[in-house]
Amino acid sequence: MSNSSEEAPSFFYRRDIDGLRAVAILSVVSFHAFPNWVQGGYIGVDIFFVISGFLITSIILKGLRKGEFSFLEFYSRRVRRIFPAMITVLVVSYVLGWFVLLANEYQQLGKHIAGGTSFVSNFVLWSESGYFDDEAETKPLLHLWSLGIEEQFYLIWPLLIYVGWRFRCNVFVIVLSVWAISFVINISITYPYPIAAFYSPFSRFWELLIGSMLAVLSSKQSTDVVRSGNWESCLGLFMIAIAIFVLDQNSAFPGWWALLPTFGAALIIAGGSDSWVNRLFLANPIMVGIGIVSYPLYLWHWPLLSLAHIVEGGIPDRAIRLQAILLSGALAWLTYQYLEKNVRFRPQKYVVGLLLIIGFGIFVLGIGSWQEVIKPRQHDKGLEKIVTAVGDWDFPPKSFELFKFENQYFYRTRGTQQAVLFWGDSYMEQYGPRIEELLSNNAREIKPVIFATTGGCPPIPHVYENKHPDCQLRFNAAKKLAFRPDVETVVFGANWWLYFVKHLNAKQNTLGGYYFQNDGPKEFFKGGQGVELA
Repeated sequence: MSNSSEEAPSFFYRRDIDGLRAVAILSVVSFHAFPNWVQGGYIGVDIFFVISGFLITSIILKGLRKGEFSFLEFYSRRVRRIFPAMITVLVVSYVLGWFVLLANEYQQLGKHIAGGTSFVSNFVLWSESGYFDDEAETKPLLHLWSLGIEEQFYLIWPLLIYVGWRFRCNVFVIVLSVWAISFVINISITYPYPIAAFYSPFSRFWELLIGSMLAVLSSKQSTDVVRSGNWESCLGLFMIAIAIFVLDQNSAFPGWWALLPTFGAALIIAGGSDSWVNRLFLANPIMVGIGIVSYPLYLWHWPLLSLAHIVEGGIPDRAIRLQAILLSGALAWLTYQYLEKNVRFRPQKYVVGLLLIIGFGIFVLGIGSWQEVIKPRQHDKGLEKIVTAVGDWDFPPKSFELFKFENQYFYRTRGTQQAVLFWGDSYMEQYGPRIEELLSNNAREIKPVIFATTGGCPPIPHVYENKHPDCQLRFNAAKKLAFRPDVETVVFGANWWLYFVKHLNAKQNTLGGYYFQNDGPKEFFKGGQGVELA
């Protein structure tokens, strides 16, 4: 995403690749602004990944063949390319956040700024919630997860290619092997651990490596792209279109579905600059112009949309969203024209060091806000009480420890007595902080607890959301927990009305409530456990 073909040697520049960037950024921006219209637009990020892998690997191989590759030069280019726009957006987001965010929101923004400047946003967000969860819309720097993936790739990949090249290994075999490992990880965890699959670099590197494979193959052979590239480009564009208009937020992604946009992008690049699609559609001046500013546009659009969502207290009106997109487009052009071009194409002495120092300064500011050393404008005792009340249900509490049972992860507190099992969805999780407080004040008198909870997963068999396809696995594990001799009481809690709607379970032809009305509680009574419905 952060790459530009313009930073490669001039003979390597392809206008159609900037046009492909335009397809990617337009799909992402459209999805964020109008998700009901372009439900699969988030796959634009996957297109960026392929482009990045292709260009970076091409540049590295070019340098190695000529004996001119330098790690210092490579990473200096990365800093000059990535930092100017990113620093600008982070500073503006930080200042705007100081004016409009509450204390807990500003604290979270600080954490995300620190994660963004250290390129670990994907790990920070992974620890919080899923990309498609409702609360994601109130995170102005949510989109930096993809930048984290790319930078982590840049830390590992050049070194791996360099070592393989020096030891005269087959570079394509290296690429293919790492690609296969990453793809298997992706397929293995997308269903049981969708949030991990989305944010983990190990389940995402294969997408960049598709571009890398294409770069290796392109460097080894010369094909007549005019003769053979037309069908490749047409098929690639068709695959991307299917992904944009068929996938939605409930699709198990990345998984197998990510093959559509990634191989589609690879086919378009492989088609060559002279194929019909590339020459007539992607290389036209409008698409190229959008593609050139795609990186700053990506950085600007989401903070504006997210802050609008926060200020409006919900999804902004269509007109506000459209204005935010137009403003982000103008800011992207200004950023490119007056900042990026001066830093990237007229690199001055000490500019890399200066950018790193500024980036570190912003990192420190983020840490300061995260640790509440720096507080926002709207910081007073009355608002603090409201914020505290709103955040009082945060889960898991700090004293709860993670443990694994039947390949599922739950939370518990330690103790010698028989435990109380709290089993349910996020509505049950809200009791966690209160229970932690009771335990801390009466540690000797209160039994240990186990929380077998997951948002969207009720304690009902065969009832689940597409966002949480592993609900049945967690149900089975929690049920086994309930029958353990060290569990004395089972407490059920859930957003019950949601799961009693018949159409939610039409595929299973069952009402979730039947479990409790008929055999559910009886099973636990037979086992000797007490049952409470919360």
